[in-house]
Amino acid sequence: MTQTKFGMQQTLDGERMATLDPIDEAVSQLKTEQQAQAERQQREQERANVAGQPGQQTLKSVLVIKNPVSPEAKRHKLEYDKQYESNPQRVKYREDLNRERRKRGIYGQGGPDMSHTKDHTLVAESPHANRARHFKNRGTLK
Repeated sequence: MTQTKFGMQQTLDGERMATLDPIDEAVSQLKTEQQAQAERQQREQERANVAGQPGQQTLKSVLVIKNPVSPEAKRHKLEYDKQYESNPQRVKYREDLNRERRKRGIYGQGGPDMSHTKDHTLVAESPHANRARHFKNRGTLK
């Protein structure tokens, strides 16, 4: 026999039979539901107390562990980047972008990046999309 709701039992043949006291069973079920609801409310109250304000939840800090890099590798990369960015072609590239940002009145104010297109024109583009383009397998750009 298996127990079903509201004082009914089901036999192995599939027949349903009334138990002796359906009122006690209904009261027990109601108490169980009330207890579950009280536990949910208590959990919500604890979350609100942690946040300091009712209805707010806090994010626990997440520790991001990057791959360790040796001091020698870091030094080499900084040296390479310094040499690469001081290249006359890179300097001219940055000058073009900065000139366009000044022309549009957005230089030094945050906002969109200037981006070169395949047609050799400059367009304003969100920094997220512009800087994530070459890292599609690592970033959040879809």
